[in-house]
Amino acid sequence: MNILFKYFLFLFLGIFILAFSSSLNAQQSNIEKRLNALEEKNNELERKYEDLLQKYESLKVEKGLIEAEKWIEEKETKDKQQDETISSLSSYVDKRIEKFSIFPEAKIFLSGYGAVGFKNQNGEPSTFNALFAPIFHYQHSDRLHFLIEGEFELEDDENSFSLEIGQADLFINDYLTLVGGKFLIPFNTFSERTHPSWINKMPDPPIIYGHGGHGEHDSPTAGIIPILSDIGIQLRGGAPLPLAKGSKINYSFYIINGPRAVIEDEHAEDEGDEHVDQLIAAMNEEDEHADEEGEEHADEGEGANVDLQFGSNFNDINDNKTIGGRIGFLPVWNVELGASFMYGEASNNIDFYLLGFDGQFQYRGLNVLAEYIRRENDLPGGGDQNVDGYYAQASYRLSGLSFDNGMADKIINGLEPVVRVGQIFQEGEDISQVAIGLNFWYLPSVPFKIAYQFNDEIPDSFLFQWAFGF
Repeated sequence: MNILFKYFLFLFLGIFILAFSSSLNAQQSNIEKRLNALEEKNNELERKYEDLLQKYESLKVEKGLIEAEKWIEEKETKDKQQDETISSLSSYVDKRIEKFSIFPEAKIFLSGYGAVGFKNQNGEPSTFNALFAPIFHYQHSDRLHFLIEGEFELEDDENSFSLEIGQADLFINDYLTLVGGKFLIPFNTFSERTHPSWINKMPDPPIIYGHGGHGEHDSPTAGIIPILSDIGIQLRGGAPLPLAKGSKINYSFYIINGPRAVIEDEHAEDEGDEHVDQLIAAMNEEDEHADEEGEEHADEGEGANVDLQFGSNFNDINDNKTIGGRIGFLPVWNVELGASFMYGEASNNIDFYLLGFDGQFQYRGLNVLAEYIRRENDLPGGGDQNVDGYYAQASYRLSGLSFDNGMADKIINGLEPVVRVGQIFQEGEDISQVAIGLNFWYLPSVPFKIAYQFNDEIPDSFLFQWAFGF
């Protein structure tokens, strides 16, 4: 019985084990099927995600989103560079400006220009020359500004110094400024805007301009007028015009002491200054004896010329003040046309008037200037002296060229060819000039200039100049 019981017990356990094992296998098979189904579903989801991602990238390209992102990234980079540049410039300006504790708004700083030059004129010894002109600015407040320019120059065998500018500017409003003192006269544009050596495209002034009283050391002639500077009062300003972009008008009107008249007589070389003194005395004396001699000297004075010297009449020699002005019109931002006039009485009762026209055009590297001047004045022997002339100048900065070579680009982009023509029309002798030049801008305010002048009635000249502004 025990044996039968054991036999049935083992049989039952075997059947149970077989049944349980079969159930486990069925469950395992079911789990593997479910895992396989989940894996296939996951793979399908991954394929759908890749498809959606590709469609999204395609959509971005079609809608220009990639370009937009690139543009935003580049703009952020440029803005960062610009901020760094502004910060650097601000730091530089702060270093050059000193603030006064007495006047919190007051500022003072130094600017100016200078030049070292060489001139070789046919028939004359070649020579070096040098000029230094510091300009001191003092801004008392937003409305009051002072300006002083002194000019140091090595001329002939002397060291010369002159006060070219000593003025105060009172800013009345956005359209009007009151200027008082000794200032550059706004007759045409060369005297006031472009005569500094580093701004002037040539090593010397145009043929119609001298420098200082005469200008023989800077110009092949004394010119029709010098670089104009005088003592007086000026009202100037400007206003926008509703015509085009950058369209506006500028204006200036002044009353000044006026020039001194220097009589240059062809007989003076033989008879000395006494002859000129007799001419002047004959003009001013009122007795009968002077009248008789005046007629005699007036006949002799027909060969005399008058030179007008501006800026040296510190105490006016008569009650007649000189008046003048200029009006400039800009139809568009890069074109300006101007008209100027001046009228007065110089010493020795010499009446005179000046009439001028100027124009300027700028486009990229191209700069074109032109001016015309007419001068009429009395002669000591009676009659009038009429002189007129012009100059036209064109220059082109080669800054837009690229040769994919750093050194070549720097040299070529710094070059600026210049051509200037001019002529003076006067009784008995006309003078003309054609000048060609080449400038190299080593720095934005440091040009090296060479030029050759082909002149008629005066010797040709070769010129070199290293100019600098600061």
